[in-house]
Amino acid sequence: MRYQQVYSSSEFASLGGPVTISAILFRPDGIVGNAFFATLSSVLIELSTTPVTPATLSTTFANNIGSNDTIVFNGPLALSSSFAGPSGGPKDFDIVINLTTPFVYDPSAGSLLLDVRNFDGSRADRTGQFDSDATATGTQRVFSTTDVNATTGTLGGDGTQVGFNDRGLVTEFEFTATTPEPSTFGMAILGVIGLIALARLKLFATH
Repeated sequence: MRYQQVYSSSEFASLGGPVTISAILFRPDGIVGNAFFATLSSVLIELSTTPVTPATLSTTFANNIGSNDTIVFNGPLALSSSFAGPSGGPKDFDIVINLTTPFVYDPSAGSLLLDVRNFDGSRADRTGQFDSDATATGTQRVFSTTDVNATTGTLGGDGTQVGFNDRGLVTEFEFTATTPEPSTFGMAILGVIGLIALARLKLFATH
């Protein structure tokens, strides 16, 4: 399959500047999810900064990709979840993808695009059902479940349920604050402070 999800820059407004994303986390659906361990033999993940927004996401994959498109993971991907958390959800963000190449994202430059291609021919449901959000306006997705090399996909939803229009997977990003190139005065301040913040940003965790 091929899967793209765009996250509005407004969802990152509290960051106050660029960040370096080092991991992407998801959680299992609290109702139909389950504990699992699976290794997908070949997965390609890219991140980019794009002028496209959730309202303008194109069904043509190439139209959504930003100029700084970066391969952040490429190879076998081991995924697992212990399905921990309250009965009925929300469950813990324990489906972790550590990026082999961190990505610098500046919300002032546009939206964030996640682009995933799963070349593994086995059944995708080995990983269980991830939690998604049908109401969030800060994200949207487009995907093809039949062809990893497809040039176009289906916008939102899975196309099998009337009125069902999931707008995207509930996502958490792990990042560090990215300090811009300092001035001479700024370097003096940094020499005293010397701090790098490590944080996690939870998006669309509404249910």
